[in-house]
Amino acid sequence: MQEHFLQVKGLELCLCEWGEPEDPTVMILHGWLDQAASWSEFAEGLVAQGYHVLALDHRGHGRSAHLPIYSDYHFPDYCADLQEVILQLQLEDFILIGHSMGGTIASIYSALCPVKPRHLILVDGVGTRHETEAKATLRYETHLRQRREDSVHRVMASKEQAVRKLQANHPYLSAEQAMVLVDKSTMMVGFGHGIHDIGIDQRLVFIYHAF
Repeated sequence: MQEHFLQVKGLELCLCEWGEPEDPTVMILHGWLDQAASWSEFAEGLVAQGYHVLALDHRGHGRSAHLPIYSDYHFPDYCADLQEVILQLQLEDFILIGHSMGGTIASIYSALCPVKPRHLILVDGVGTRHETEAKATLRYETHLRQRREDSVHRVMASKEQAVRKLQANHPYLSAEQAMVLVDKSTMMVGFGHGIHDIGIDQRLVFIYHAF
């Protein structure tokens, strides 16, 4: 896997790439609280079948830039990011795959943007799950309350601890696969003691709440 960083409307977005550009291109869009590298094994399988694979870290995910605190993430902006990436790469003939949130982005993009994919593949990507009025009300009340509070990232003692937590939630991941994802979604935030005193010198903080 190779990583490229593109400037899109003032944000630096990370694009992962597998295979050779002259082969047929597949663009993959990950879901909410996920990242492009999660598709590594799938991408390698496509490359073995003769495809060139691209996967974008959406804004606020993976190694792509985050918006300032209290800024909002909207589907039109995700779609605009995708459109700009496709135009910058001069893609004209490609297959688009979207999972979950990425499926919604892929659907909107394919319907409204001029450079359309040859095929559109959606994985759990159409519409929202049905919920009762009470659950919807609670969800919005929770969202409104959280928007008034500062966002605090989770601090972990080591990458190994992060790997164990990731595997607990996704037991199909090997330790090696989990470490690849942890490497892409964590950053060191300092040494010694601080406001998050966890009793050791080295700390890591998750860039997004993946767990």
